[in-house]
Amino acid sequence: MSLSADNLSPAELEMAMAIPRYPQLALPLIKYEMVHKLKCTRNERVSLPLLKHKHKPKGMGLAKAGKSTKSAANIGDVADEEDIIYLWNSPRLMILFDGGDINCAVHYIVQSLHDPFAENAVATLLIQECVLNEFIDRLSDRFQEMPAPIANHPIFLRSMEKIKALKATKIVGNAMKDTPNLVTPILVCDFSHNFLGAGPTGVITLHTFRTPKEATEVYLKESVKFSSVCIWNENLASAYEIVARIATVQIFLINCYDADLDPIKTAFITDENMVKVFRGYHYETITFRKMRKLIVFPIGNIWSNPF
Repeated sequence: MSLSADNLSPAELEMAMAIPRYPQLALPLIKYEMVHKLKCTRNERVSLPLLKHKHKPKGMGLAKAGKSTKSAANIGDVADEEDIIYLWNSPRLMILFDGGDINCAVHYIVQSLHDPFAENAVATLLIQECVLNEFIDRLSDRFQEMPAPIANHPIFLRSMEKIKALKATKIVGNAMKDTPNLVTPILVCDFSHNFLGAGPTGVITLHTFRTPKEATEVYLKESVKFSSVCIWNENLASAYEIVARIATVQIFLINCYDADLDPIKTAFITDENMVKVFRGYHYETITFRKMRKLIVFPIGNIWSNPF
């Protein structure tokens, strides 16, 4: 066989150069670097609270005098004092029942604790009394040091001072117990947000309950206007009881947290009753006591998702 590239077909050239078309051994999926040099990158980006600037004119009398006399000196004495007002960013209420998925609840609580000013972050947790100890045990080792932008923010510092002054019971990470100077997220027990100041506080308040009725009574003590409610409860009848009892919130997520609401958004906006199943989720929008409600929860089926 001639080795001249001009006289060989691609297949013959491949054989002549001893390059196998298909290797005999597959390349390993697990490499040395994946085991001994595993890289873990943590997303350090956090959200800051929404701001609203409020201008308060200072020296209104001088301003009026300046307008009447058209005196430049008097007009120059007018100064604007700017006050900053911090706003909630769609705060969420989470309710955990006995039998609910504690692991999922812990995951999203940890996420909200380390990024408390993010959109849809949990602001208040209601937990059934019988699962409180188990929840705390699973949560305590998940705390990490609070990101510097949050730990040094005036809102979080104010909340820390308020908690100290109130001598409130708080839940912190195990690492903070060993290292007092380490700033970790905080859950405040049995105090509502209005005790910690107006607007977002940078912490999560925690309350216990025994029955769904008691849960809604505890919820009414909070001054926060929640944009949605996340319920972890395998008993849908009990979860729907919460939906019926909470009259000031329209969006309810049962056994899920980041569900896509687009499939039911149009019906919700146009005030139309609708029930549909889409990609493994039950979507429902109904009117209850003259208020539009949107309910979402995952469902299981024996058919594969073609999408």
